[in-house]
Amino acid sequence: MPATQLLLPSDHQDELGATLELPADGHPKAYAIFVHCLENQASINSITCSLTQLGFGVITLDRQKEEASYRLISPEQLVSVTHHLAEQDKAVSLIIGHSLAGTTALLAAYAIDTLQALVTIATPIVPDQIKTNGSDKQARHTQAVLLGKEKVLLPDGWLDALQWAYDTATFKKISKPLLILHAVADSVVAVNHAAEIFQHTLHPKSFITLDDADHFLSRQQDAQYAGNMIAAWVPRYMITYAQSQLTSDKQVVTQTKSTFTTQIVADQHTLMADEPESAGGHDLGPDPYDLLVASLGACTGMTLRMYANHKKWPLEEVRVHLQHQKIYAEDCSECQEKNKIDHIERIIELEGPLDEQQKKRLIEIADKCPVHKTLSSAPSIVTTFREQKLDI
Repeated sequence: MPATQLLLPSDHQDELGATLELPADGHPKAYAIFVHCLENQASINSITCSLTQLGFGVITLDRQKEEASYRLISPEQLVSVTHHLAEQDKAVSLIIGHSLAGTTALLAAYAIDTLQALVTIATPIVPDQIKTNGSDKQARHTQAVLLGKEKVLLPDGWLDALQWAYDTATFKKISKPLLILHAVADSVVAVNHAAEIFQHTLHPKSFITLDDADHFLSRQQDAQYAGNMIAAWVPRYMITYAQSQLTSDKQVVTQTKSTFTTQIVADQHTLMADEPESAGGHDLGPDPYDLLVASLGACTGMTLRMYANHKKWPLEEVRVHLQHQKIYAEDCSECQEKNKIDHIERIIELEGPLDEQQKKRLIEIADKCPVHKTLSSAPSIVTTFREQKLDI
């Protein structure tokens, strides 16, 4: 389903913009709020998708633009938003906070009754290491922080609240499972902040390093890794967690919403497909042809494994390299696009003390794998239309 734009009331009658992403089946098992200072939409999507795949409805709060800077959400606003969502039957059980927004989440967390778990990413906590550039008289906020190349306006009293919470170890009031993600190479917020968060909070708590990721997770693979770590950690600690599944009476079901990103459920296994950014996608998963040739590669490896086991041959490992492309038929080099044919190159590597006859036989057996046979034939594809309405 397409993302839904929201306006959420908070303190002082302000309204905060937000985006709601639902799981593939349209029925959230729980709700999460993601507050962040990220700059890359693809990185935001990577973390959001890791949660929707778990069955969460994810509410991502928009950055509050103000001229050449943006305003950080206050702890009071965050608490107010969660209260409003609870009244709308969207009680927030998980908060993910990045950078200064993660600090806000720490300051607000103990006052959110519905909260079951908290995740911080690259979050600062030591007040005297958060360098401000004085007052900004044109804004209603008195202090600002330079975060990378952008100026972030701090809410009134935010730094004082952090200082008080830090000095009094108020963070121990949170008493919720906490996951801390931080990169050792973060040049904006030093990793010692993660150590301080770990020291000032109660168990259960976990720390995972993001290695050489930068502060803004600008490389999509770093954001995907962070999302995967959150997805692996959440089920252990959240009682409302339940795997979201598309349901079907068929073998595989897929769902594509407002972008190319597509959820796939095969039996009980959840996958994701997408198009690369160059084709207008978010590159959150393999494209359909990648999945097609991956099926051939997986089937090839399994078939050779089965045959070698049956023969008791010393096959240790199979690696299959595949490439799909459209080419002209040899006898039609001047033909138009419609006469191009699909061409799949398959290169098989076999490891183990096999003799030449065994290797030759295994290459012959590769052509007998079921997916190879399917692709080599002309499978019948019958398409029908099914009416379905989702109650969201």
